[in-house]
Amino acid sequence: MTDEGDKARDAALDMLEQARSGLITTAKTQASIIYLTNGRVTSVEVMEAMRAAGHGAAMAGVDPRWMGAVFRNGTGWVRIGWEPTGSHSRPVAIWGRA
Repeated sequence: MTDEGDKARDAALDMLEQARSGLITTAKTQASIIYLTNGRVTSVEVMEAMRAAGHGAAMAGVDPRWMGAVFRNGTGWVRIGWEPTGSHSRPVAIWGRA
């Protein structure tokens, strides 16, 4: 990605963090819990845990790209692999701690 692309992505994630701060904070907490339990975490696992914890209504109708703010650069997460657990078996990043 170019510097311009990085800037645009970071600006979009900054806006998401402001607009969806509660949702993102909850997701960060869930991600940490899953990581501590499993030694790794994916966005799919975080969303499933949030639905199970009663946050499904808060996520309904929200573009799932907000999850990028949970695992963005500088948050202490590093991509450690991929697995085909996304919609239509698309690859989803597996995250670990830096």
